Amino acid sequence: MTTNPPHPSCTIQLDQRSKTLIQDSQDLFCAKPSREIFHRSWNPQATFEDPICIAKGFREYAAQWYSMPKIFSHSKTLSWSPTKVDEEEIRFQQVQLYRVRGLGLEKVMESTVVLRLDEKGRIVSFQDRWDHKPLPNGRVSGFFRRLNARLVPYFVKVETEDLGESGKGK
Repeated sequence: MTTNPPHPSCTIQLDQRSKTLIQDSQDLFCAKPSREIFHRSWNPQATFEDPICIAKGFREYAAQWYSMPKIFSHSKTLSWSPTKVDEEEIRFQQVQLYRVRGLGLEKVMESTVVLRLDEKGRIVSFQDRWDHKPLPNGRVSGFFRRLNARLVPYFVKVETEDLGESGKGK
């Protein structure tokens, strides 16, 4: 586990489940995907969305996360703060530093992360809202976001051994 403590101005108290879900999410953002994270915290039929992707099901969303270490040589959470925590949803804001592999270019990205949870407390919807903006919802952007999600699994190997139901590739 690699996360810094929340921003000092944070007044929201986190229970252990929320801490684990946020930590697992931040490990993914830090380009450290693992089958344990997906098994512990994700529903196999979950969706992952950001401005360039709408991934549906384990095969698609896991490939997005496993592509991160191939794209970024370094990724670090600079700061974060929870803004909402309840039984159905967790929201937090974060500032993430990315270094592009091979180019050394660095980008600091601010985002709002929205986790919606199923009845077992696992992620059923994960949204990464860049610059705290709503996700695009037009037909053209939707087409390209789905195309991204469908193509990445053909180029990125995902660990699936011993995952039980989430390893079925749904």
